Amino acid sequence: MQSYPHNPQVILASGSATRRALLTEAGILFQAHPSQVDEKRIKAHHPDLDVAEMAMLLAAAKARQISAEHPACFVIGCDQMLDCDGVWLEKPETMEAVRDSLMRLAGRRHRLITAAVIMRDAQIVWAQTDVNWLKIKPLTADEIEAYVREKGAGVLGCLGGFKIEESLDLFDEINGTIDSIRGLPMASLTAFLSEHMPAATKK
Repeated sequence: MQSYPHNPQVILASGSATRRALLTEAGILFQAHPSQVDEKRIKAHHPDLDVAEMAMLLAAAKARQISAEHPACFVIGCDQMLDCDGVWLEKPETMEAVRDSLMRLAGRRHRLITAAVIMRDAQIVWAQTDVNWLKIKPLTADEIEAYVREKGAGVLGCLGGFKIEESLDLFDEINGTIDSIRGLPMASLTAFLSEHMPAATKK
C-alpha cells in the first residue's frame, strides 16, 4: 500500500492527466492514486439510473475505493458521462471510434455531465454535479478526417473525441465552465479545500 506521510493529504483517485493539470494549475498539493473501479460492472448493475446519477455513482465509487486505503486523506473522485439524444457515448479508444463519436455529435446538442466528490474516512464531505450543454458544428466527413489527422492520438480516451481547451473552434455552443468540461468543477472544489485544508492550497 502506498503511504502518504503528511496526513491529511489530498489524493486524486484518477489517472487523468487533464485532472492532474487542473489541480496543479489551481495550486493544490496532491497525490494521484488512480482507482481500479470496474465501471462497466457498475453500469450493468444499475440500469435504471439516469446519466447524472450514474456519473455521481461512479465518482463516489472511485473515491470510496481509495478512501478505504487512506481514511485520513481527502480523496477526490470524479467521473464524466456524455449523453447525446439518450445515447451514452464511451471514451474512444481508436481513431475510428473518434471519427464515429464526432460524426454522431456533429450538429447536435449534447450533455456532458461532470460529477465530483471529496471523501474522508469513506464519507462524502463535498459533492457536485455539473450539467454542461455543448453543440459541435455540423461537420462533413472530410472536416472530421482533417480534425483527426491534426489531433492524432492526443484525443484517444477523451470523452466525445475532443479536448475542449484545444478544440473551441469545433463548437457552436458551449454552456458550462471550461474547467468542468475538462473534468473537475474547480471553483467550488478549490473553495472547499481552501476552507477545510488550507495547507494543501498554495494560492
